[in-house]
Amino acid sequence: MKKLLLLLLCVPLIGIGQKTGCISGDCKNGYGTYDWSNGDKYIGEHKNGLGHGIGTYTYPSGTKYVGAFKDGLYNGQGTYTIADGTVYKGLWKNDEFIGE
Repeated sequence: MKKLLLLLLCVPLIGIGQKTGCISGDCKNGYGTYDWSNGDKYIGEHKNGLGHGIGTYTYPSGTKYVGAFKDGLYNGQGTYTIADGTVYKGLWKNDEFIGE
């Protein structure tokens, strides 16, 4: 009984059952959801396996970017909200905030 309890307590720690990679949709050239083992998640349009078009990228901390992507980078109009509530909204180029 103690061994069973120990096993059940350890399962979440070793990640059994955790799925990473494309978990739904078309993450190659279409709309899909992609999860990384570090907890990052992208939901949106893909091209050649990268975020391309409109999507949402969420970090485990709660920080989130919602907007346009090109070749996997923030490019175009978007809103980056840090977990502490700080918001950067406007134009992005190659993951850099250009301004409003």
